[in-house]
Amino acid sequence: MTEEIKKNAGITQNLQFLFGQLEETRGRLLNLLSKIPEEIIDKTPDDKSIESIATLLDHIAAVEWSWIFEDIDGEKMGEEWKYAFALRSWSEVKQRTGKSLSFYLDQLNKVRKQIITRITKMNQDDRERIVGQEKQKYTIEWILYHLNHHEAQHHGQISILNRLFNENS
Repeated sequence: MTEEIKKNAGITQNLQFLFGQLEETRGRLLNLLSKIPEEIIDKTPDDKSIESIATLLDHIAAVEWSWIFEDIDGEKMGEEWKYAFALRSWSEVKQRTGKSLSFYLDQLNKVRKQIITRITKMNQDDRERIVGQEKQKYTIEWILYHLNHHEAQHHGQISILNRLFNENS
């Protein structure tokens, strides 16, 4: 078997590799999630300090949306993302429970499709374009790198939670 970074024909050549890494990381996350039983996604060793799998999935989707649409396009994040930031010191939101794994998978898919649509509108020069707010600025290249790194870190957390709560892992 040959492992390759997937390419999306609609994305400019200079962003292909970074986007391919995002797709590779997402594929690994989806593979892990396919082995996780529905009944453990809301479990956590400590609901006041450790995110559940469900909260982490909310968070991955929200952060991906935020970096692309808030930081690049200046859109405002809506109230629907509040559960993605449960347990933050500045948030009083509790972790969401009672949603199915397919709810979170649909959310991840929906955001990724929006991201693909947005990235296909970028041109060769956008890779090094600087975006962000007054206090902190980033290149689009760094944002795509960071999103890959961010999701990979949470993949590890989800893997640990799966081992804690899944008798068959």
